[in-house]
This record gives sequence, C-alpha cells and structure tokens, in this order.
Amino acid sequence: MSTANIIILLSIVVAVALGYKLKINIGLFAIAFAFLLGCFLAGFSPSKVMNEWPLKLFFQMFTVTFFYAFAQQNGTLELIARNLVYSVRRIPWLIPIVIWIVTAVLAGIGPGSVAMFLCLAPLIMQIINETKVHPALGAVILVTGASGGAWSPIAVNGITTAGLIEQAGYSAEQAAAYGVAVWRNVLTACALLFLICYFIFRGFRAKPSNMDKPEPFNRKQITTMALILLMLLIIVVPNVLKGITGNAAIAAFAGKLDITFLAVILAIVGMILKIGDEKKALASVPWHTILMMCGVGMLIGVASQAGALEYLSSYIGENFNPAAVPFAVCLVAGVMSFFSSTMGVVLPTLYPLVFAICTLSGADPVVLFSVIPIAACLTGISPVSLAGGLALANTDEDKRNRMFFTLILCAVGFLVYVLLATAVHLIH
Repeated sequence: MSTANIIILLSIVVAVALGYKLKINIGLFAIAFAFLLGCFLAGFSPSKVMNEWPLKLFFQMFTVTFFYAFAQQNGTLELIARNLVYSVRRIPWLIPIVIWIVTAVLAGIGPGSVAMFLCLAPLIMQIINETKVHPALGAVILVTGASGGAWSPIAVNGITTAGLIEQAGYSAEQAAAYGVAVWRNVLTACALLFLICYFIFRGFRAKPSNMDKPEPFNRKQITTMALILLMLLIIVVPNVLKGITGNAAIAAFAGKLDITFLAVILAIVGMILKIGDEKKALASVPWHTILMMCGVGMLIGVASQAGALEYLSSYIGENFNPAAVPFAVCLVAGVMSFFSSTMGVVLPTLYPLVFAICTLSGADPVVLFSVIPIAACLTGISPVSLAGGLALANTDEDKRNRMFFTLILCAVGFLVYVLLATAVHLIH
C-alpha cells in the first residue's frame, strides 16, 4: 500500500478528531482534506474531487427534512404524541410502552431519528418524571424508539441508508431490498432492548400521569397531517398494487414516485396552504448533519478513487473469517459513535467498505449493513451524543450526575448487547 493511501485513510480519523476537539463541523475538515490530499497527493484535478460530492444523498436529506420541518415547526408531531399518551394516562404501566410506539411510528413515517430527538426529548423526559420512573428509561425510549422507526424505507435514515448502499456498489434494487432488511434488524434489536430495559428500570411501576388534556388540533396541524398521509398513500399504494397485480404500467408509475421529489411538491402545497413559515422550515433543516455527511462522503470518495478503501477492505476481508467480520465491524461502529454522528460519520465511513469485504470474506452484506447502524445508534445513548445529551439536559438537576454515569454504562452495555445479538443471529 502506498504512503499516499495511508495518509488519505488517516485523514478520515484526523478529520473526526479535529472536528470533535475543536467543535467545528467534521464535514468542513473532510472537504479540506479531500481537496488537499486528492489534488496534491493523489494527483486528481479539482473538478474530479468536486465530483465526489454525494449530490443524490444531499438532495434526499434536504428535501425530506425540509418537508417534515413544517410538522415539527407547527407542533403537529408533538401534539400527536401528547394525545396518544394522554389516552392511556390512567394505565400507568402502559405509558412507557405507548411513548415508545409513538416515537417509533412518528420517526418511521418520515422525519427520522434526529428530528424525533429534538422534538420529543423534552416531552418524553417530562412524562417519565411525572410517572416517577427512572429517567434512564426515558433516554432508552428516545434512542430505541426513534432509531427503531427511523430506518423505515420512507424515513430520512432509511432513504439515506439505501442511497449509501447503492453508492457502496450494489444495484438500486439490491439497495432497496437490503434497506428493508436493515430496518427489520434495527427495529427488532431496538424493540427487544427496550423491553429488557423496561423491566430493568421498572417501567411497570410507573405512577398515573397528571398531564393536562392536550389542545385540539388547529387548521395548520390538520392540514399537515393530511399532507403526511397523502405522501404515505402516494408512496405505498402504487407499490402494493405493483406487487399484487404485477401490472407493467403500475410498476412503471410506481418507479417514478420518488419521495425526494414528492417532498418538494408537498412542501410547496403546504406553504401555499400556510402550514408554516418557509424561512423557519429552512432553518430547521439539519444543515450541520447534511454538511457532515456529504463532507465525509466526499473524502471517502477521494479515498475510494485513490485505492485506499480497496486496500482496507482487502485487509479486513483476507484477515478475518466470515463469522468474525460482523463483530469487528460492530466494535468499530460502536466506538466511532461514542465520538461522532451515526448518520454523519459512521455510516458514510463504513458502508463503502462492505461490498469489498463481503466479496473477499464471504460475509453476509445484510448483517454488516445492519450491525453498523444498530451499534452506532444504540451507543448514541452516551451523554456526549445528541440523544443522550438531550435526555440528560431534560433530567431534573439533582439527578443529572447519577444519570450521566448511568448513560455511560448504558452505552457500553448496549454495545455488548449488539455483539450478543449478532452472535445469536438476531441480526440476520
């Protein structure tokens, strides 16, 4: 392996370390390294480096998060959650379970995990506090609920994952099929872990909630729900009919219905119907995460073009047997997530390696594509990650010190859980 390729690979680690240490977006460092190393070390032209910017990924993340920003901005998602929790307030043992289901469903219909972390963390922690349940269970609900739903094929995480799988070297059809399998594995692992923690933290001993009756849905919120439902129908119904009838015309029509473009059209309809403010919705788009993902993707693209990823994949594929590969990848993903974003760094860094690793070692790509997000999102309960940090910030002040160490233990324990789940083939 050339010195140039070693330096390019090390630059990925350096970009993450510098971003974490200096509190500057990792994507900016990645873009800078992509240009400096790509042009002056690998001999690429600036245009070739620029072409490594993952345009499709950028477009998908922007349009879908922009559409759902209106639902977050006008309080639709939070009010849906409040109404469902209020309906079971007198059945206390059921409250944590309902919160988990609501979080998973809301994340799964489109907004993804980050939107749910930001939108529901205060509400979940407030309800957990009112019902006298250990606050760590609130953090578990937030992480496993949002993650369990967010990898659905119509949610931001699921759409992004399918795009990254396609970029890794698989066809669009394989990427879609693998994406569904990843969601199945993530949902199964998250649901089982929630149930385990429900008993560990004694969610069944919850006290009745005294929350006030939520306000009725206003016109903007009703319109927003109608637009979300319309998007789901447009995406789901033609694909179901395609599977049932096998009709070529329906299949061709369904193939044109890309959620990326539908999100733009329905966002325009929503703005015409005045469901929210365009400027506020644009400000709510997770630009930080998008820049991080695309910047890292650009550097990964340069590394791939230079041959660095081929060497790294070959090393893993030739030196680990198929049974050991998932454990190695799981550990790397989990440790990376302690210090960086699942969607912004872990997936864009590790997914490009999967195709070559599986080709050389014979490992199952579905398992590798699954253990990466599962390990990464579950260790995100760490108090220095977004979800864990939000849970900690919304915990009563007198409980925060103890909660901090509990979340650290949970992050380590959850990584062990993923390793065990891989060993018993729960992830398959």
